[in-house]
Amino acid sequence: MGSSQIGITVILNGRVAQRLEFTKDRILAGRSSECDVRIDDAGVSRSHAEIVFHGGAWSIADLESSNGTLLNGKPLQDAELHNGDIVQIGPFSLHVGIVDASRESQSLRAALRREEQTVPVAAARPVASPRTGPGATPPGAS
Repeated sequence: MGSSQIGITVILNGRVAQRLEFTKDRILAGRSSECDVRIDDAGVSRSHAEIVFHGGAWSIADLESSNGTLLNGKPLQDAELHNGDIVQIGPFSLHVGIVDASRESQSLRAALRREEQTVPVAAARPVASPRTGPGATPPGAS
């Protein structure tokens, strides 16, 4: 096991699809059920990309996928990952949160929440609140 944890928040259409935390050194992303980050989309290869912790740093490599992988909007073959990076695989954005293993997992979740706040608001769809609609109590009127 490496000396760092990585969290990945998977975003589709401005909405959180998955929140994942890993402490292992190799993470596979793709369409296959054997992938750690499973992305069920026809434009995503079975084994699309690999994230590896080696030599004290995280890196990502495209595994010769059909449609490629973007890192912060630029095509990649192999690149180092940093906290706050955004990996694009098909229509999905993977927001990366990297935390030293010496920190508590609570710190990792806080970093991931900050990353989620960077999702463009225009892309997000409104979500119905259980407090809306006829007969609902207005917010703050408890």
